[in-house]
Amino acid sequence: MLTLKQLETYEACGGDADGWTRRGGSPGMDYEHWLLIDELLQGLHLIRSGLASQRYADRIRGALLAVTDDEAVRHKLAQMSGDMT
Repeated sequence: MLTLKQLETYEACGGDADGWTRRGGSPGMDYEHWLLIDELLQGLHLIRSGLASQRYADRIRGALLAVTDDEAVRHKLAQMSGDMT
């Protein structure tokens, strides 16, 4: 399950997995979490931009419900995806 703490770690590193690794990582987060956050952010950004098919959007929304700790985490991911350029 993704947590707010993991999202805060991701943000603190600016989404840079290499920088996070060089820093020594962090407790409670591994590379699989990092990849999952990347995938969800990209998916949410594509949905928000109107570039996702309905099938892809449904898959991302289902994954979001399945792998997030609570509504606060989903809200934070939605906010972060809106900040993408």
